[in-house]
Amino acid sequence: MSYFAINIVASLSIMLPAVLLVLRRRFIAPAFYPFALLVWIGTINELISLEEIIYHHSNMLNSNIYVLIEYLLLLWLFQQWNEWRYSSAFLLGCIGIAIWVIDNFFWHSIKTDNSFFRMAYSSIIVWLSMSQSTRIIINDTSHLYKNARFILCLTFIIYYSFKTFFESYNLVNEGISDRFFYWLWLMLNVVNLFTNLCYSYVIVWIRKKTPFTLQY
Repeated sequence: MSYFAINIVASLSIMLPAVLLVLRRRFIAPAFYPFALLVWIGTINELISLEEIIYHHSNMLNSNIYVLIEYLLLLWLFQQWNEWRYSSAFLLGCIGIAIWVIDNFFWHSIKTDNSFFRMAYSSIIVWLSMSQSTRIIINDTSHLYKNARFILCLTFIIYYSFKTFFESYNLVNEGISDRFFYWLWLMLNVVNLFTNLCYSYVIVWIRKKTPFTLQY
């Protein structure tokens, strides 16, 4: 299988959780609405990117816009899980928007592959996910493999940790061989596929009556 084919399979695998969300839309708890939007908008972005690539155009414009939307939706998701107040989410959102604007309009162009914002917001999501999963373990140790929020946090930790690692190399790529980058991209596609499969698993365990408020 060619690299392009692997990339297409990994990217379009997000359609599986997108379809599952449609089929199970009546069972999705309100606290997971930001996650549902994340998957559906992510699917649209992948389809747009595929069309751009097929017609030999760059997909960086829509990708750079999407990562900002993704970050804001994830902040909303953690806020819905009672991780912190609206003011904290608003502050992190403003910081992220400021970094995105600087990265895409001052340091680089919005039509180029810009890694600084991607690395920054991925690090923030890893931190939030680790904090959330730790609290879940402390407060509810029963049947964690059925806890949609816990599994989703673990998935975020795996995906965004690797994304932070990948973008750090992409940010300073001097002296790095093309072959090394090829393997990095290949690993990113594998992690992306794994993430979308985990999303599908999470959707199966989302329940409307799942308690979301952590006890302190």
